[in-house]
Amino acid sequence: MTRDSRADCAGYTILELMIALFIVSILAVVALPSYHGYKMRTQIAAELPLAAPMKLAITENYLTNMSWFGNNSDAGFLAKETYSTKLLTSIEISNTPVAGAIILTYNSDELPQLGSNNTIIFYPSATKGGVTWACDAGTIVEKYLPPQCR
Repeated sequence: MTRDSRADCAGYTILELMIALFIVSILAVVALPSYHGYKMRTQIAAELPLAAPMKLAITENYLTNMSWFGNNSDAGFLAKETYSTKLLTSIEISNTPVAGAIILTYNSDELPQLGSNNTIIFYPSATKGGVTWACDAGTIVEKYLPPQCR
């Protein structure tokens, strides 16, 4: 009875390990950029609810007085820099680009991928029964926009 020398060897050949490593590296090359884009969109979207009190004040003022606020102080809010967070440098009510617009400016130091393209704008528009809000890219690159602003 002879022993098969292959039966004593258990494990993988170097070729099998190299193929597995190659497949894992290809998956990593594809997955990492997608993950970074997802992470940026999530971070940007997390700050959007901070504009809700300003939206409410602008909407109430329009429904009551039929006019839009032009800046933070007119609406009873503090200076735009007061509303900064780690990722957001300011929230501002402005007449530019349209009356009653809310501009969120993101912190380029914390989100360096944005660079100077770091604003999202909410636009109010009067409708028959109230006010609707639209989210515009402002200057943020489309691939970093959260779904509600696309």
